[in-house]
Amino acid sequence: LQHYFIQSNLRAAMADPLFMVKTAFYIGSYRQCVKDAQKMQSGDSTVNLEKDVLMYRAYLGEGKYNLVIGEVETRSGPEFKALLLLAKIMQNPNNKDAIISEVRFVSHSMLPSNSSLSMSTTSNE
Repeated sequence: LQHYFIQSNLRAAMADPLFMVKTAFYIGSYRQCVKDAQKMQSGDSTVNLEKDVLMYRAYLGEGKYNLVIGEVETRSGPEFKALLLLAKIMQNPNNKDAIISEVRFVSHSMLPSNSSLSMSTTSNE
């Protein structure tokens, strides 16, 4: 049984280059998620984008709001804007209403198929 479990995890990891990063994130092992994301190299820009989003969400899970705000402010793209707004909400919950109105504005400018904004905005509600 253990052998089967290991083989199925290896197959999943080969099929999804972000398998280890996602697994660490979803089980709440944020430090491991960050380490795996930093080690990972991919020539696929979509994979790199998803990796970065997961890494910054892991930093938020660790409470490193200033780190995320500092690094994400200079990045372009709606995913990073959503992460920046989420970091600001988590850093200062008293300012949540003003920031949520910004999130609504950003969400209207995005395609509905983009899951990064919806993942980011729902993780603190």
